[in-house]
Amino acid sequence: MRTARIAFLALLGLVSIGCGDKPAADVTSGGVTSGVTEPVKGPVVPDSLKHAAYDYLGLANGDIMTYDVTFGDLPKEDGTQQTTLEKSEGAVATYKVGRTGGLSRLGVDTVELRADGVWTVATSMGLLKEASELLPAEIAPGLSWDARMDMDNLQGGTQNVVSKIVNVAKQVEKVKVPAGEFDCLAVVSTFDATISGSPDSNQNGKTTTRVTTYYAKGVGIVKLSGTTTRQDGSKQNVVIELKARAAENKTAVSGDSAANPAETKGQ
Repeated sequence: MRTARIAFLALLGLVSIGCGDKPAADVTSGGVTSGVTEPVKGPVVPDSLKHAAYDYLGLANGDIMTYDVTFGDLPKEDGTQQTTLEKSEGAVATYKVGRTGGLSRLGVDTVELRADGVWTVATSMGLLKEASELLPAEIAPGLSWDARMDMDNLQGGTQNVVSKIVNVAKQVEKVKVPAGEFDCLAVVSTFDATISGSPDSNQNGKTTTRVTTYYAKGVGIVKLSGTTTRQDGSKQNVVIELKARAAENKTAVSGDSAANPAETKGQ
């Protein structure tokens, strides 16, 4: 079932991003704040891109996120994630999503913040044929949208995934996780995927993955739970819950333990 597990993780990687831009720090002298703020260094996200998707994905959040991660029957483990703003040019800001520990299975992603929403454009899990929409700009309860996730060369192999995705934003509700209680927008995503190209024909076939992701404004993903069902009836489950938030200067997630993101073939 290794191919099915890889495909499931690849799908999850397209709904799992969190914290982002680091705010400018106050200038200090002798431990006393001067009251003067340092000029912002590096890329700056224009106000025109700070829409609802930007808020719900926590792209202005300067924290490192630690999660409790449970894949199938494996023991629960910690996983950390950091989203770093790499560049901002015109109407597009580009972020790198690095992960360690239990989340390293989801690889390293490159996502773009655009006027119409947030898109995954590359992932180390495989080679995306085209960008895949994570959240539309004005995400709100009741909104639904379709997306695709077509990927070649899973984990550097010959397996391919073609997936149609139906997303529905549900109600805003309170969600309690180890990090506390949050008001979250629930988004239910259904992935109908076909896996092909494996030398082992038993690993090919259709799968259905249903994922519920809970987003809190200014924080990002608070909880994610999902199940993949293969055509033979076997299942793979995952639960990811926010455990703690830490300031960026206390820890770091480089994503270097995973392969470099593959370039997108076309968008």
